[in-house]
Amino acid sequence: QLISEGEMSKKLILQIQFLVEAISSMHMDHPFHNFEHAFHIASSLSKMLDQVDCEIPPVTRFAAIFAALIHEIDHPGLDNEHLSSSHVVLREGYRRKSMTQHHAFELAWIIFSDKKYQELRSRLCPTDDSLACFRQLVLDCVIATDVMNPILSAARKRRWEKVFESATPDDLDSSESKEKTNRRRTTVILEHLILAAHLTHTLQVWSFYIDWNNRLFTEMAAAYAEGKLEKDPADSWFDNELMLFNNVVIPLATKIQEIVRPMGKELLNHAEKNRKLWKIEGKTKVEGMRAAFTGEKRVHFA
Repeated sequence: QLISEGEMSKKLILQIQFLVEAISSMHMDHPFHNFEHAFHIASSLSKMLDQVDCEIPPVTRFAAIFAALIHEIDHPGLDNEHLSSSHVVLREGYRRKSMTQHHAFELAWIIFSDKKYQELRSRLCPTDDSLACFRQLVLDCVIATDVMNPILSAARKRRWEKVFESATPDDLDSSESKEKTNRRRTTVILEHLILAAHLTHTLQVWSFYIDWNNRLFTEMAAAYAEGKLEKDPADSWFDNELMLFNNVVIPLATKIQEIVRPMGKELLNHAEKNRKLWKIEGKTKVEGMRAAFTGEKRVHFA
């Protein structure tokens, strides 16, 4: 949709391929926060965008998928809440707000700004104003993946309610143009879609969820073993996962099913089944993951 047929098309496709390769090389080799994870997120987002109940402009779609691919670049292996004093550059450089997300974005924008991608940038954003808008859109999408930030979560909830639950026919009158209203709706939809994509492992079949849950546990357990975490993550892992399902995943999936059809209903069904199974098997899974990490025994996590 962004590029026409012919030699220019081939040239831009190559630039996109080189860009993705560059992004891939900037990811760390963590068990969870790695390029494979980013790719899964981008793929899930793309599928949801195909079924969303509103028109997403091609450049906006590109920005969202680009954000999904870059949001874990150079990830420290810890979430924002647990970044220690050893990560002072991240903590203070971004005023302790969505630190890993800001850091990833800044590194990705340096890559994207390279002269080798000039034609791609020109096709996406022919003017300085459009490039500035594109940059802000990518940043907003990246920041939307900061799942546990309470301020962002509350603001996201208010925006959803204003667009989908509190809107009346009067909201579309002369006080606000239809174009502006549609743009606001698209923005709200995008931030929820990319958040859902970021949590895609919780919205898939049980075996997929457990596999990626184990990867995240392994990453956090390694951080604890290295003295980067004060508390053993295994002690609260069961409760935290259940809280994530109850407070974030299920409410989010309930919203997604309203705007992504028929995929949204399937995602919600998976989330509800995973929560149910986690209540039954979660504590056993945690003990198995802890044992496997400490080398006590090998277990099958599916």
